[in-house]
Amino acid sequence: MAKARKRAKKAEKAKALVARVPAEQPKAFLSAEGQAAHPIFCFRFAEHRAEAPACFNPTPDEAEAVFDFLCEMGRLSWAEIEAQGTGGNNRHKKHHDQSIDSLTSQEARDAIAGAALDETFGDSMFRFRLQGEQRLWGFRNESTFHVLWWDPHHQIYEAEPGG
Repeated sequence: MAKARKRAKKAEKAKALVARVPAEQPKAFLSAEGQAAHPIFCFRFAEHRAEAPACFNPTPDEAEAVFDFLCEMGRLSWAEIEAQGTGGNNRHKKHHDQSIDSLTSQEARDAIAGAALDETFGDSMFRFRLQGEQRLWGFRNESTFHVLWWDPHHQIYEAEPGG
């Protein structure tokens, strides 16, 4: 019962945030000035008490790696971040937007809907690739990256084998 009230209260807060966004602007937007800016990392929406995969709960060793990565990304502009590619001949964007509908984790999609984050930020997330399977998920708004989840085993979005 208390969890349901807490969820309802959270949803009401999210709706209040949406109400403050001017109607003539898209909910999640990035201007040319935002592309030139360095990212600001916000942990307001980080799900640190949730269960994997939709959580932000790195181990102490992972936390050090995440912090080092955030410091590295903070030295770059958003344009420089988006220009980074993966290694190999078939280079893909290393860090990019991803549609919420494409997430393969039902827990992740439920967490977004439950907190009304799609209503606040729109239908697209942004994900950073650290190394190997490690991903950092969140939402962008101008130069701010709102950290949501740490996904060390690539469980939020599982690509098809060979894809």
